[in-house]
Parts: sequence; structure tokens; C-alpha cells
Amino acid sequence: MRRLRSPYLNDPLGAKRARLADAGFKEGEELLIVDLAGRRVAPLICFDIEVPEPARQVTMAGADLLVTASANMHPFYIDHAVGSVARAHENRRPHLYANMVGEGDGLVFVGASRSIAPTGETLVEASKDREELLVVAVAERSGFDEQADYPKLVRPTRPVRVLEGEPGLGRPVVAGQ
Repeated sequence: MRRLRSPYLNDPLGAKRARLADAGFKEGEELLIVDLAGRRVAPLICFDIEVPEPARQVTMAGADLLVTASANMHPFYIDHAVGSVARAHENRRPHLYANMVGEGDGLVFVGASRSIAPTGETLVEASKDREELLVVAVAERSGFDEQADYPKLVRPTRPVRVLEGEPGLGRPVVAGQ
């Protein structure tokens, strides 16, 4: 048994990191891929799908299925509606997204668990306001033009030039530094 912690711990409600730590939240140091039922599954957590990097990293490391457990709440429905589809589409991987539904601790969880094809098509979506059990087949990695297999088009990080001062002057800055 292993505890999974997201390296992308977010602070969406304006809480301080210390309060998150007091509530039991701690940033992880790695993303995982696990072999399960003949698939290379990348378990992701909530905020991991709001930005491209986690899904891209596990895709480039060999994951063939993205699976996200989430507790997304109002008013952030659109963040995960877009993020869950975008991560499937840009990585050309099926994505199973499971979200809480109902109320708890003063929050309204927005449900809408879904199965997404590598094309970005939502194959099935659960209710936003009541519990449901969905049993779905996992989409295969197909249905898109192989010329647009985006993970195969990823290139190494390039320098970014930040222009400061006079036009034409600038200093190269490597992204992330």
C-alpha cells in the first residue's frame, strides 16, 4: 500500500499552506504510474488536471491511461470540465475522472464524473447533483489522426527571451529558471 500525494498542491480557497498542513495535506515529491489490468495507469489528484504538466509528465513516462480522483467544488466546475477533457485530448490518452458530489464541510461538490476518449470526446458523464455508479469501458488509444499524436511532437524545453527596456534588447531566460 502506498500513499499518493500530489506534487501540485493547490490553495484554491485562500488557505495558508500551514493550515493545509494542519488539515493533513502535504505536497508529494513524485508522480506515479502503476500497472493495473494490463494498462499503465497514472493516478492523478484533483488540481493535477488543472495544469498540463502532471498529465504530460506521466504520458511522456509511458502512462496509457489517466485516472483522476477529485473533490472539485462550486464555483470551480468549469476548471475541471475543461481540464479533464484537455488533458485527455492533448496527451491522446483516455481519462477517467471521478469527482465527489453532494455537500460537506460547507462545500458543494459538483460531481460530473466522466469517461473521456483520447480525442477529447466525453463518452459518458455522471450527474452534477446526485450520486451515481457508472460502469464504463475504458476508451482505447485511437480515433485521432496519427499526425496529430501530440505527445510524439513534444520537443525539449526551449529558452524564452524576455525583452526588457529598449526594443531589440533582451536577455535569454530558460523557462522555469
